Amino acid sequence: MSDSRLSQHIGKSLKNSPGRTSPAITEKAFLELCHPRLYPAMFRANVQKFIRECLQKVITRPAEELMFSLWQKKTSLGKWVEKAGLPRRSIEAHFQAALTLEVDPHSLNTLIAFENKYQRRSLGNRFIWDGDWDKNTRHFHDTERYRFLADIWEHRSDLTRSSRFQELTAMYRNKKPYSSYHKGVYLDTDSKVHRFLEIYLTFMKQLEQDGYNPSLAEDHIGIALDRKGHMVKINKGLHRLAMAQIVGLKKLPVCIRAVHRYWWNTNNAEPGKKPWAIPDHLTSQLFSEH
Repeated sequence: MSDSRLSQHIGKSLKNSPGRTSPAITEKAFLELCHPRLYPAMFRANVQKFIRECLQKVITRPAEELMFSLWQKKTSLGKWVEKAGLPRRSIEAHFQAALTLEVDPHSLNTLIAFENKYQRRSLGNRFIWDGDWDKNTRHFHDTERYRFLADIWEHRSDLTRSSRFQELTAMYRNKKPYSSYHKGVYLDTDSKVHRFLEIYLTFMKQLEQDGYNPSLAEDHIGIALDRKGHMVKINKGLHRLAMAQIVGLKKLPVCIRAVHRYWWNTNNAEPGKKPWAIPDHLTSQLFSEH
């Protein structure tokens, strides 16, 4: 695309920016950047998601609810369920209000650095996590997601000057355009690259202007409690957390999706001992009958 055509596109996009005059946009906005080459992979992903959700509804969730019931009724098998880590989805379904906290986004700067995706997945369906996962951390600002969004915000008046714009346009000029079948994105022109960055910028402007709206998200922003009861960030909601920090949001709702085994055992044995920053109603609900 020529510089003049790109300038026209940018001017039109800014004029009609959803963050300025239109209703709030969602992740579906990325689909306008799709390409037929992605259709097979997107189709496979949707089929896999459908099968996974069906199996979860018919088999997994009923089994998890049964295990949760055994634990809640303090049966002998319930002790095994607790030792296995407790089914996370059932804990969230029954204690969602207690697990949801409003925090200062800037207080969440410690990110768990899992050894690999297999370690993360092995823990994903459990509420109680064993091991030393909380000893391997990194600062959130050192992550690619944070740097990517900070770069967009810094150059919000002219996205073509951002480092990411230069990187993404260089990729397609080298015949290796950035693509993501999860988002439905295929960036093979300057205007597509600009629109891709502009969508993220619009998310941030919406957040700055209207605050965080959980109804626009597919899931909760996830955190975990380490062995001392301190809040640490896990992978769920990293983009949203970065945006909230960058635009200066004061409060952000997060969901406790996991706790360290040591924290669990300590608070279960000593229910009167409350960890830092965790409200009484959480420990009282989790441990009142156990």
